[in-house]
Formats: sequence, structure tokens, C-alpha cells
Amino acid sequence: MDKVLLSRSTGGLFDAWKEQPRPRAPLAGRISVICPTTDERTLFHAQLYSCFVEQRWPDKELVVIDTGACPSPFLAKVALQDTRLVYRHYRTMATSWPVGLKRNLAVHLASGQVVAHFDDDDLYAPGYLSHMVSKMLQASRLRDNASASKLNASASSFSAGTGLQYATAHSDGHSLGPMVAKLSQWHVLDLQSLSFGFLDVCRDPLVPQDERRGWLYGWGFSYVYTRSAWELVRFPAVDFSEDIQWIEELLSLSVPVSLLRLPPSNHWQSSFAGLCAHSSHPLSCSGGEYADCTLGGLGLPALVRVGQRTTTPNEFYAFLPLVKEVVNSLAFAAGVLASTAIASDTDLLKFDLSSKASLLESAWLVTQQISYGRQHAGVSFRRLPASDMPANPRAASLLVACLDRQTRSKCRT
Repeated sequence: MDKVLLSRSTGGLFDAWKEQPRPRAPLAGRISVICPTTDERTLFHAQLYSCFVEQRWPDKELVVIDTGACPSPFLAKVALQDTRLVYRHYRTMATSWPVGLKRNLAVHLASGQVVAHFDDDDLYAPGYLSHMVSKMLQASRLRDNASASKLNASASSFSAGTGLQYATAHSDGHSLGPMVAKLSQWHVLDLQSLSFGFLDVCRDPLVPQDERRGWLYGWGFSYVYTRSAWELVRFPAVDFSEDIQWIEELLSLSVPVSLLRLPPSNHWQSSFAGLCAHSSHPLSCSGGEYADCTLGGLGLPALVRVGQRTTTPNEFYAFLPLVKEVVNSLAFAAGVLASTAIASDTDLLKFDLSSKASLLESAWLVTQQISYGRQHAGVSFRRLPASDMPANPRAASLLVACLDRQTRSKCRT
């Protein structure tokens, strides 16, 4: 990105001429994990660092851009001991620099050919980077092979500057051409209740069909891409939806974006392995994966958590002690109180994974009592445990029946 623009965007606090990656040329094989944060989110910094350290990919670095009155005590201390951590704190208002600007600053400082987004409050399993990068490169090889076959068959079928030629034009034999990968399935985590869920954007009934593209290509917490993709298009300097704007611009230039599904789980209780858990909590910068709904028959507006409740994936168990420290902290408690006060001023109901399970159970019971009672008057009914309901296909369909979706559900980054 233009150094003058970077410096001007930060009021001169970021000196783009002095702030350079340690090796000037991007290093092949290195993954640069980047994360924007603020001094209001220091309670998540130990969790962020733990997710980074546990990654199995050998050559990696963590680049953190922090703003606020004071630097992070945890990250400032670790940066003195771990050279893989590139930590920069800038004394300015915590939210004065947009997320998109912070991402640009972080990539400017990054030394890897591949960049991966970590959000400080999300969980990333030890095999996350290895899986995402290998799948992204595998998709690239498949495209190269397919394109080579088409070129041999008809050299005139490709227009200059698009598709594979964009990738090869930016490759010097050592660097990687522009490409992106992100998840189309992921786990969700409600921090307050420590409840996990599973979301398949393509299949979840609460994701409106006309909004699936935004849900598929947005949600930048799982973006992995080559540095050359960022050099082609920079993130817009905005706080909201900077990720979907960036990726749509790349798609318009025919840069390949791979949508990745989760690998199968080896555990009998889960169908999919845990790679990334996107958290929702009162301090969250995103709205979380919620759909705008009205309770059927009641006409009450509500936000309902999208996804199917599931057991805790094995891959995330090692991080739970740190997650519990966050939930039990005074800063988190203060955030809960503040969000409760704001919510009390509105009439909007909100159902997280736990309360959604109860809603599912209620819908199932009401429907069963109506249909079954016609044949067996006076028969008592067994209550299906709420924890079982999200995995019940009939319950999932009944939830859709009892919730009348409004015309739109907001796509949140």
C-alpha cells in the first residue's frame, strides 16, 4: 500500500518508511497471522497467543496492531521473549483506526507469502493453518491443471488479465499468485454459556437464500490469502464489512476464492472436526451469526442464533481453561452488564444457542401435542431434552415453521 497514504491515515503515528517487515522480501513457506485489537480487549490476548503458538505450521509469525491508551501487558511482555510476535501499540483512541486500516498496517509489516486472519476472541485449532493453506494451494494446483488442459485445447478461450493469467502474472517462480481461501462451515461459540454450535452456511434454514453469498464470502475471521492478493487490492479503511468489500473486489478481478468445508471428525459424537470457533459475546465487534426473525403467531421481533448446537469439539478442549478465565474476568462481567442495560431499552428478544434449544423444544412439544393428542387424548408426553433438539432434523424444520423470517437478515462480519 502507498506509504504516504498509510502514514496519513494514521495521522503520522505509523511511519511506513521505518515500519518494514524484518526481511524485505516475503518469505516462502512463512504464514503471517495478523490481528487488529484494542486496549479494551486485553482479556483475550492470552487466548489469541495460545491459538497462534499451538498451530502446527512450523514457520509462522503473529502481527498484532493495537490501539488505545495503554499497551497490552501480556503481548508487550511476550514480544520481548518471542521474536515471532510482531506487536505494535499506538497511543490513540481505541476505535479511532478502522479495522480495515489495521489489517493493511499488519500486512505491511508481515513477512510471509501467506497471510491468515485471527480474531482475538475466536478459537483456532492446532491444525487450522495447515488445513487452510494446504487446501488453498491444492485448489490452485487443480485450477492450474484444468487451465493448462483448456489452453492446450483452445488458446483463444482465455482473455488477457483474468483467471489463471492473473495468478501467473504475479508469480516470479518463487512467489505465489493472488488467491484466497475461507470457510463455508465453522463452529460458533456462545462465550457466556460455553455452548458450541455448527454452522453450514449453504444448508442452514435460517440463512436467507438471497443472502447466502454475503454469508459465504463475508466473515473475515477465517480469511487466508497470499500477500500478492493484498498487493492487488487493499482493505477499505472501514470498520464494518471491510472483508466482504475486499473479497468482492478480488472476485471482480477473477482472483480465485476457495470456499472450504470442515474435515470429517474422528470422534463418534461429531460429524465435523473443529477448525475455527467464531465467538459471540457482549464485547464482540461483530453481531454474531444471528437471523432477524419474528416469533410465529406472536408478532414479536427476535434475533435467533444461526447454527445447530453440538458438543464441544475435541480440538478446542485445550483452550477452554483460557476461555473460562475470560468469562470469569471482571472486564467480561462489566461488558455483560453494559450489554444487558442496552438490551433492556429495546423490545428485541435474543435467542443464543442455549435459549434457542429451549425454543426448539417448545415448538416440538406444541406440534406433537396438537397432532398426537388427536389420536390419544389424555396421554402424557415425554419432554425431549433441550440439548438433543438441535440435532433433531424434525425440530430444526419446526423452528423454521414457528419463526416467520423478516425480509432480510443482517450479514455481519
